[in-house]
Amino acid sequence: LVFSPKLSSLLIDVLFGGRGRTRTEIQAREFTAIESRLLAKTAHLIIDEVTQAFQPLHAVQCCYLRSEQSPLALTCATPTERSVVLHFELDLAGQSADFEICIPYSLLEPIRAKLQSGARVISPEQRREALSRLAQSLQHCKTTVRVELARGSIRAEQALGLGVGDVLTLATHRDEPALVYIEDQPKFRARVGSKAGQWAVTITDEIKSK
Repeated sequence: LVFSPKLSSLLIDVLFGGRGRTRTEIQAREFTAIESRLLAKTAHLIIDEVTQAFQPLHAVQCCYLRSEQSPLALTCATPTERSVVLHFELDLAGQSADFEICIPYSLLEPIRAKLQSGARVISPEQRREALSRLAQSLQHCKTTVRVELARGSIRAEQALGLGVGDVLTLATHRDEPALVYIEDQPKFRARVGSKAGQWAVTITDEIKSK
C-alpha cells in the first residue's frame, strides 16, 4: 500500500483539524510518532476494505506489518517479478490525491482461474449496498408529469374538418377528476386548480397498479 506524498500531507493536515493544505516539505522529513500512527490507522482501514472486497471471490487475510518512507528500503517482491498495481484517486478536503496497492503476481496465481472466469460474485451485504446506492441515484432523476383533463374520440373526417372556433364534446364528465400521469403511466386522480399564477393539481386518489 503506497500513499503519495500529497495524500500523506493532506491526511495529516485534515486529521489534525486543518483545511487540507498540502505541505511540500513533508517529503524531506521524517514523520513524527503521532503522524505515523494516524497514517497507520488510515492504512488499516484501507487494508480491511481490500480484505472484504476479496471475500466473495476468495477468503484472504491482509494485515499491516510496518510503514516505510523510503520505497528503496522495502522488498515485497523481486525486481523482475510481475505485479498488479491498483491506482485509486481520492477527493479529500477539495483536493485530489492518490494511493496505490501493489500485489505481486505470485499471490494472485492461486486464484487466477477465479479472476479470469468473469463471474461477479457479491455478498448479500454488497447487494444491499448496491441497491441502496441505486435507489438514492434514482431519487435524483427527473421524471415527466402530465395531467389529462378529458378525452374523447372523433372520426378522421371530422378531424380533417376541424377549424378555429369549433367545439368538441368529450367523453369525460366535467365533474370527473383529472388523471395524473408519471412517465405515461396513470398514477393519481386529482382536482385541477391554480397556485401562484400557475396551473396546479391536488391529488385526491391513487390509482392502484394491476
